[in-house]
Amino acid sequence: MSNKLFLSYSGMSCFMDCKRMYWLRYVNNLERIKFTPHYVMGNAIQFGVALLYEKDSNFIQKTLKEFNRLRQKLRGEMALTGNQEQELNEQEFIIIGMLEAYKDIHKKHISVLTHKHNELYEKVDIGNNIIIGIKIDNIISKKNKLFVHELKTTKTLTPDYIKNIQNDLQTAIYFNIYNKYKLGPKLNGIIYDIIQKPSIRQKQKESRRDFIIRLKDWYKGSDNTNKYYMETINEPLLDQDRIMTTIHGVAKDITCRTTVDDFYPNDRFCYVYRRCEYYDLCHEGNKPEIMANFRKRGGDKIDNKEKGKKTIKKS
Repeated sequence: MSNKLFLSYSGMSCFMDCKRMYWLRYVNNLERIKFTPHYVMGNAIQFGVALLYEKDSNFIQKTLKEFNRLRQKLRGEMALTGNQEQELNEQEFIIIGMLEAYKDIHKKHISVLTHKHNELYEKVDIGNNIIIGIKIDNIISKKNKLFVHELKTTKTLTPDYIKNIQNDLQTAIYFNIYNKYKLGPKLNGIIYDIIQKPSIRQKQKESRRDFIIRLKDWYKGSDNTNKYYMETINEPLLDQDRIMTTIHGVAKDITCRTTVDDFYPNDRFCYVYRRCEYYDLCHEGNKPEIMANFRKRGGDKIDNKEKGKKTIKKS
């Protein structure tokens, strides 16, 4: 397997966005050391919603325990400032309000849906020296049919965002590879479950409980706007043939590149939603003061002998 190319959705997406970013992240295995509170909250929400579909009456307490585990993990990865600790503290009771509102708003869905599987991860050999990694966060059942439960959070829940979910490459890869290679009982569709991130914050002198109540009211749409959206589809818009063509095309493009210059930068991608995390490294080089902001993916420290390394390794 060592001479085969391993591809994940994130790796494919990264390569299609910017080939230099792919080289830095997946060939050199570098990642920026950064504060990721939204990752912590997103994973905690995912955990809590799964508990709701398991009909667990202690879903809040168990979710907060998971949140604290993720918070401790983040603390172990970097020294947090006072403001960062405060942001995490605020997220703790934002999560409570989001989950309690979700339980009320999706009461009917929760009653008929059953959680079946979570964190399904497989490495699939699809031939041509390609290994595909798929990760399905949740599988739930409804009337003896199985569905991928794709939970997403977004800053704004717009009609355009909703319209584009069926064109989601990540879910299409996971769904089609799972069924094509029969990784388990057939998946009959996808349930897209979208939650808007809260835009309100705790007021001065407002108790946590009062804020949670206000947050629940906000999520229930007291301002006549939707904060939650759920849709069931039978299959992704991107079918198996299209998915396989994309995977093989990306793999072929990666394996034909042998030098750093072959992984050329896409300067249009330096700032899309935010500034690229590799911007300084890409534009100014591997100076010690820049490399101090990076580590090996997986948390390992960077060996000083490797800071100037520019060889290409195929995984």
